[in-house]
Amino acid sequence: TLTRVLIGFWTLVLLIVLLTLVGRLGGDGDNATTELQPPAPSATNKVRVYFVREGKVWPALREVPKDRAQANAALDELLRGPTAQESAELGFTTALPGDLRTYSLVGPPAGVRGAVSLDFERKRNLPLAARAQLVFTLTQFPLVEAVFLPDRTYRRADLEDLSPAILVESPLPFEQVSSPLHVFGTANTFEATFGYELTDTTVASSTRTS
Repeated sequence: TLTRVLIGFWTLVLLIVLLTLVGRLGGDGDNATTELQPPAPSATNKVRVYFVREGKVWPALREVPKDRAQANAALDELLRGPTAQESAELGFTTALPGDLRTYSLVGPPAGVRGAVSLDFERKRNLPLAARAQLVFTLTQFPLVEAVFLPDRTYRRADLEDLSPAILVESPLPFEQVSSPLHVFGTANTFEATFGYELTDTTVASSTRTS
């Protein structure tokens, strides 16, 4: 009889423990498993702005709000000039005068496609390097092939002498990258063949392409 009482007692204890665990797992939802949420979409886009290094245009990375007109946002970043790090470590400068801030960027004249018209409030005779910075920055966008400036219309091909023989437009300086790495840009080299090397503080790799 005592054995039956003990078995009944421990059975009751076990039942209470199980019911307690079930209550904690079910509960009122406070302790329920939290579902993993996907990361919030980025509120910015990456664009390129072009500065001057050793007499040639070179791209730099900028992030601009998605809700702004991308060409205008890139142009604003270009007019702000290179960062202190870009100037110190890369030797970037700008040929654009510091007082250029107010501008008009509109579509092309009637009947002309693939171009934008750019004019500044302060009328200046811009050096050719400054024009190259403007043209390369604006023609990164797929629908813009040419830029109307006050003196004439420019395409990238018109400013080829101000482009380096190998112009890497991605990845850009100080940009974080992952494997596999995709490189794009333009090259004006013998037989269109060149080698490139990617380096950072811990690893270096090189390859040859054409």
